[in-house]
Amino acid sequence: MEYMLKRKQSERTFRLRSRQCGHAKGRESGQAGQAGQIGIIILLLTIVLLTIGLSIASRSVTDIRLSRQEEETTRAFDAAEAGIEDALRRDLQGIVATGGSSSVDVGACPGPDCITANYTVAEQLALETEIEEGETVEVSLVGFTGDEVSIEWATETCPSSTVASIVVAVFNPSAGSVRRTPYKGCEKTPDDNFLSSGSAVTPGYQFRVLESVDFGAGEEFMRIRAVYSRTALLVDSSDPPGNPLPAQLWNIHSEAQTAGGETRAVEVTKTLPAPSSIFDFVIFSGSNLIKN
Repeated sequence: MEYMLKRKQSERTFRLRSRQCGHAKGRESGQAGQAGQIGIIILLLTIVLLTIGLSIASRSVTDIRLSRQEEETTRAFDAAEAGIEDALRRDLQGIVATGGSSSVDVGACPGPDCITANYTVAEQLALETEIEEGETVEVSLVGFTGDEVSIEWATETCPSSTVASIVVAVFNPSAGSVRRTPYKGCEKTPDDNFLSSGSAVTPGYQFRVLESVDFGAGEEFMRIRAVYSRTALLVDSSDPPGNPLPAQLWNIHSEAQTAGGETRAVEVTKTLPAPSSIFDFVIFSGSNLIKN
């Protein structure tokens, strides 16, 4: 009997201890699961914060790079403009005669901020342009050894109200004289008494006249005015290879590059200085005017 009681007490004690061990293991398992969830949350937050930080850093680096590039671009453009200004201050004909190119240093030179602007100058002997109705272009005859100037105009065909006629005025300052000749494009009704023109020889143009000039007799320049409509215009010597016109304009190309590799170029065209079209209607005299 006593043996049986002791055995039952031992079994009860064993079950109690087993139950206590089970509770302890459950608590440890629950704590381990909570610790794992917290670790995952911390990892996700770390990834999110790291992503945000990298995005901000990348944007900052990009902004700095763009700002530096913009600064370099501005410096290159300013240097190219300085090359244009240097060319315009000089004798363009002299630059052409010595090879057609030159350069100017911009900034603190020598040094890392120094930029060299290289520019070229090319003269254009023929004058090709467009003029509005009532506007005038001037053609230099100084030094011209030929006796005829070819004038071609208009890209539209007749009959058309948009085809221009032209008025050519040849000036002789030494004699104080102006010789004006009107040339028609399309026929007008009623007739405007303009002189007839021939067919153009340059593709794209419709009309052509050969204007006689004599620089040796003092005729130094001519002015051509568009009437009735705006027009395209091409003025050249009647014999360009043998007797070319003097330079009518200059094309200037300037280019500059920074130490960072940014390159910018500027192009301008310089024409001959000429009075406004309104001066075609004023009195011209090679000497003083006397009012009677």
